[in-house]
Amino acid sequence: MLVTCIFLNKTEAVRARPFLEAFLEEYPTPERLRGADASAIGRTYFKRLGLNRRADWLVRMAEQLIQDPPRPGVFRRKSYQNSGYACEVAHLAGVGAYASDAWRLFCRRAFYARHGISVADEWRTLDPEDKDLKRYVRRKRREEQTRLLADDITSRMAAVQLSNASAPRPRSPRRSGVRAGAGDNAFHVPQRLLDQATDISVASSGIARATRSNRAVASAS
Repeated sequence: MLVTCIFLNKTEAVRARPFLEAFLEEYPTPERLRGADASAIGRTYFKRLGLNRRADWLVRMAEQLIQDPPRPGVFRRKSYQNSGYACEVAHLAGVGAYASDAWRLFCRRAFYARHGISVADEWRTLDPEDKDLKRYVRRKRREEQTRLLADDITSRMAAVQLSNASAPRPRSPRRSGVRAGAGDNAFHVPQRLLDQATDISVASSGIARATRSNRAVASAS
């Protein structure tokens, strides 16, 4: 990442990328880059990109990474044009404000994790000057806000569902009467209709008895 920042220093990414990829293939580790010929690197990789002094930065940075590597909790400070910044790699050659901020955003948490230390994400508090890093920080903060909002909505919905599930259900009024029929043809007969049917049945029985009695009297006479 630090090598990438050096290649992108005052250079468009589309122009720097092919040279960067070729450089990382030739020098994949600080040990391979240590002691390399800076002038040869300048001619090969920076003649068309400009800022040939970047070749010297890369060779010096490789030496410093081996001799004085970054350590957890050790902050190096560097001042440049009345501005200053501090991070674990600020002492390295070629590391300016852009590389320092990029280290904090993309490498610092993983660096500490390898030493068994947990640290907060830097995008939560860092305010970088580079426009691309600014966009990255804004995007991460929007994603965090969206996630928090989604979590809040989910927790509220779960609370409502739990409340509804635990609330006592209102009891249906007790139905009097009988169930007639079976299956899909079953229906409920209210008690009041049963009472009316009983009254009609009793009346019908009385009429029938009276009719039979009258017939018996007529036959006897």
